[in-house]
Amino acid sequence: MQVKTKINKSILLVGLMGCGKSSVGALLARHYKVPFYDSDVEIEKASNISIADFFAKYGEAEFRKGEEKILARLLTEQSPAVIAAGGGAFVSENTRKLAATAALSVWLDADIDVLVERTKNSTCRPLLKNTDIKTKLSSLLKARGRFYAQAKLVVPTYRENAKSTAKRAIRIVDEYFKIMEARSSDA
Repeated sequence: MQVKTKINKSILLVGLMGCGKSSVGALLARHYKVPFYDSDVEIEKASNISIADFFAKYGEAEFRKGEEKILARLLTEQSPAVIAAGGGAFVSENTRKLAATAALSVWLDADIDVLVERTKNSTCRPLLKNTDIKTKLSSLLKARGRFYAQAKLVVPTYRENAKSTAKRAIRIVDEYFKIMEARSSDA
């Protein structure tokens, strides 16, 4: 019987919308037997309105401020857990700095065509409303890719279900924690 790796810090999933942060995150949390938090859901709970309504009423800048506060709370008060960050969350320098010490950041990296396929019918993604989805996602990746690349680990996602991506993520995360454990026992 394979012994499950015990995680000693939160796992923060980052990446563009549609990469699978929520669905893969829930599977990782179940596997590691820790709580799962989706920052968008937590923002909706805190603000008592949907993400789309929040964007419409207050704008993206205010949303990002709230998102940063929610993630700071989740990263400092809820360890260990698996946390799915909003697509733009890792652009925040404060969030990246906090994640560097409080979590293992993992970029779920998906091809633009995969993201388009996964998001094309969504009605709850304000940044994709009334726009060419492929052009918008390409633009977002160009703007955010350098921030996502600062995550400690990268897990590629393909035209596959969340379970397949989660299995790959678990292998990569387990290997990371084993290496960190070996380093700390050598010190």
